Amino acid sequence: MIGPHRRCTVVFDRGGYSPGVFTEIITAGFDVLTYFKGTWARTMPTQFAPVDFTAPDGTAHTYDLAERPIDLPVPARPATTASDASKASTLTLRLVVRRSPDGHQTPILTNRTDLSAPEIAYRMGTRWRQENYFKYAREHFAAGALDSYGDQPDDPDRLVPNPAKARALAQVGAARGTVDDAEAGICGTVDDAEAGICDAIEDAGVRARKPGSGGTATVDPAAATALSAAEDDLDTAKAASRATPSHLPLGQVRPGSRLLETERKLLTHAIRMSAYNTESALARLIRPHYSRGQDEARALMREAFTLPGDLEITGSTLHVRLDPASAPRRSRALAALCVELTDTQTRYPGTDLTLAYSIKGHPTTA
Repeated sequence: MIGPHRRCTVVFDRGGYSPGVFTEIITAGFDVLTYFKGTWARTMPTQFAPVDFTAPDGTAHTYDLAERPIDLPVPARPATTASDASKASTLTLRLVVRRSPDGHQTPILTNRTDLSAPEIAYRMGTRWRQENYFKYAREHFAAGALDSYGDQPDDPDRLVPNPAKARALAQVGAARGTVDDAEAGICGTVDDAEAGICDAIEDAGVRARKPGSGGTATVDPAAATALSAAEDDLDTAKAASRATPSHLPLGQVRPGSRLLETERKLLTHAIRMSAYNTESALARLIRPHYSRGQDEARALMREAFTLPGDLEITGSTLHVRLDPASAPRRSRALAALCVELTDTQTRYPGTDLTLAYSIKGHPTTA
């Protein structure tokens, strides 16, 4: 999908940390960008240096960075066949450490040697853009909408979570709770209805001191019996959970499953992402002209996209004249944006017409 002459970087957080997985990803021809997880030697404060970086979108950043190589032990992979055997090894990666103003150090790992340290810090810190896109697209681009009624068979061999595993784990949790209650009963820390062994011994002592008891009394074994039974039930639940596979082929879990048409969904998502990127670029351009641009730029752009207007061709220029927005300050901000867009001298695709944007009643030049 990405082409034979392009590489793909897999970016993820500490939840996916595994030197063995890193090795598999790199061996497969991909690159890795993630956080370090585990115990590590902190970098000396004198090794950090402030670095300025201008992002592709024009925003300026300053990072306090240090860098050094780090060796990660890679455990041997269990062999499924005689030719699949592997030995323990070492993976050397770049460790780029970002220091916050409060002194906190964030370690970043990558095998990319073509990127500068500040670019690595920027890419790791902005990976949330993907999550932000899906959240925003669900709200404003109908990302979850049904784009087609067509469907196709799903892969019956695809592994999916086994519902029985969840039930088995729930039984383990319930059994563990019963054991906890029984152990609490032994110390007499539960309510009077569940008197523990300590209470049973005390009661037996009282009865043994009564006249006619012969100085003896039998301790009620109910608490100990309950604990033993609860532990047996927990062992049984754990054994059943271990014997239950966590994943099964889809054909066993949901026979006859079907998927919505994939090609149309991919196409509509590509259009949505293009629209989102366009909106993001316009929001960045309009922020300097709008007093609350940091918070309301996207809302203003959504309004701009719905404004009525006129199209007029004059000579080799295609004029796009929009009606004023809902408030004068919004119209002024949009007019300033129109000037910037007009200055780019962009041609309408497939023609020789140059685009000129304006808001009715506002200047068309800076």
